[in-house]
Amino acid sequence: MELQLLPERRKCLKCGHVRLPSDSGAEYACPKCGAVYAKLEALQKAKDDAAEAARLAERNLERRAVLEERFDQEEARREAAERPTYVAAHAVYLLLILPFAITQAIALAIAFNMRRPAEDTWLNDHFTWQIRTFGYLVGLGALAGISLLVSVLSVSALVLTRESGFAEQMFKAYHFFVLFSVLAGLTLIYRVAKGWFRLSRREAP
Repeated sequence: MELQLLPERRKCLKCGHVRLPSDSGAEYACPKCGAVYAKLEALQKAKDDAAEAARLAERNLERRAVLEERFDQEEARREAAERPTYVAAHAVYLLLILPFAITQAIALAIAFNMRRPAEDTWLNDHFTWQIRTFGYLVGLGALAGISLLVSVLSVSALVLTRESGFAEQMFKAYHFFVLFSVLAGLTLIYRVAKGWFRLSRREAP
């Protein structure tokens, strides 16, 4: 005995009518409302695809929100761990800009103490920058001091010998003293301003 497959009864997605064998009219359209099955199915598929895309977008937004929250928490923990070192770097810049040898010596000591050569971090770069700034100031200050010493010695020699040659040496040495002093001041202002600005933005100098 052969089994006969019953024809599929199509349901209209517009009016809900289920097509019966006794219904007349074109097979591609609903006999009750006249809607074309293929168009209705295409519209329904488009709606389903749009709904699925919306669900995927919502899930992606939720995942992104979770990742951003985790990132913010991790960033907050990192900033909390860095805060003592961050504050120390600010203190070093403040001490460097003060026109006292003792404060600059304290700044150098703090920078050496806080720097971790084994760690490649942006804060370590600031401490290295501060130490080099101090080194440049010492070098330029030494040159200015030598120039001033030569100038003073020239004045003393001028008083003792009354020779004009010493006056010329004094004049030249004093100009070098002014030059090196100005260079030291400009170097200090530039390096502290640049480093402090970058530090406030949590960037390497």
